[in-house]
Amino acid sequence: MYGMIELPYFCKLIIDTPEFQRLRFIKQLGPVCYVYPCAVHTRFDHSIGVCYMAGKLAEKLKPQNRDITHDVDVRCVQIAGLCHDLGQGPLSHIFQEFMAEQGRDWKLTEQSTRMFRYLITKNNLMGKLSAPEFGITEEKVNIICHLISGRTDDCESLFPAEKFYLTQIVKNTVNGIDVDTWDCVARDSRFLGIATSFEVKRILSHVKVCEVSFVEDGKTRKELCFPEKVANDLNHMFATRRHISDVAFHHRVTTAISIMYKDAFRAAARHIKLNGAKRKFNLISCIDDEEAFCQATDGIVHIIMHSRSREPGMKKAKHIIRRIHARQLYKCLKEIPQANKKVRMKTVLFCFVFCHLN
Repeated sequence: MYGMIELPYFCKLIIDTPEFQRLRFIKQLGPVCYVYPCAVHTRFDHSIGVCYMAGKLAEKLKPQNRDITHDVDVRCVQIAGLCHDLGQGPLSHIFQEFMAEQGRDWKLTEQSTRMFRYLITKNNLMGKLSAPEFGITEEKVNIICHLISGRTDDCESLFPAEKFYLTQIVKNTVNGIDVDTWDCVARDSRFLGIATSFEVKRILSHVKVCEVSFVEDGKTRKELCFPEKVANDLNHMFATRRHISDVAFHHRVTTAISIMYKDAFRAAARHIKLNGAKRKFNLISCIDDEEAFCQATDGIVHIIMHSRSREPGMKKAKHIIRRIHARQLYKCLKEIPQANKKVRMKTVLFCFVFCHLN
């Protein structure tokens, strides 16, 4: 998609670890491949792309701003882009929804930062990364974790006002325009076969850092800004993302299969045992142990499929997955119109009520 790319050595140190390689076994779009067979790209591919784009953007901003006084800032941004999805679980968004339904206060960004710290410790990378040619010290690790989470609160000590824009490169909580979104939209549309006029290179060539003033407190800080000439390009980006959501994530077959997978996870969760540092964890509690979480990939589906357990939960989960592969999906019974209060506009949200097939 970007042609031949070359990543620096400090990124390769991270890529060549088991904790990062597990992303090869997590599909980015989860069950969407049941509707669009070519949509089997992984979080591994996406993370490499975000790392590359983050480096390109950070390098472009260096000549514009004397605030990036050392290449270490660029390295921090690249590592944040590379590791921002380390916390993804089986079938990506399916696992996030599943954990929310279990009542767990779990966030992807927090899991990613935990896995990033675990990756460094487990593979003894701190000594290599902190070498003078890289300069990734413990303080820089804290900065990278903030860049991954996109947190803007309580970070003035790490990111003074003149460097605030660094927090917007990988995860922009101000307006959602970041390299993560760029790569998602470009990569997903490509593998879904969706035509789009969104052009990453055009936006990248015009992005600038400007000083923004706030009337409320009179403070100023430097943020990523875009000229009016790329307004249409940004609109195409958001329109393409919305279109992908409508035709892929909210497709009736994707919706049915997503619910069926969550039903299967729910039934089998307490019977799946993952080896942790000191004990075994199930699919719900594995988020509490980094070693156990490393085993939570899309391979969980195969574990359920080939299980010989006589536990009712595992048998039910196995039956549901077999039904998915046999295309015996849940059926939609009703669509309920509803007002979306969050954006204060009238819209139609599809509330699917499914029945079990005999």
